Amino acid sequence: MYQVMEIPKSQCRRASRERGFTLAEVMVAITILAIGLLGLAALMAQLTSTTGQSRYMGTEVMLASEKQPMKAHKNQQLLAMPCSPDSLMEP
Repeated sequence: MYQVMEIPKSQCRRASRERGFTLAEVMVAITILAIGLLGLAALMAQLTSTTGQSRYMGTEVMLASEKQPMKAHKNQQLLAMPCSPDSLMEP
């Protein structure tokens, strides 16, 4: 009724070798992927830190630039004041 087909042994061996990846190959691939993802996570943490620092630096620059005209105006007032040797001595 049923006819059994025999497969030559050379084809069996070749088929068993070509079935898929070995455990070692999968482990190496997972290790490489994990190292890459850890590097990416470290980069994101550094980026977050740097963004916060640049925000504070921008605020510092803005406040310093607002204060600069006030300082220049005060210096002009001091230069316009009459100056005598007696006024330079502190009491």
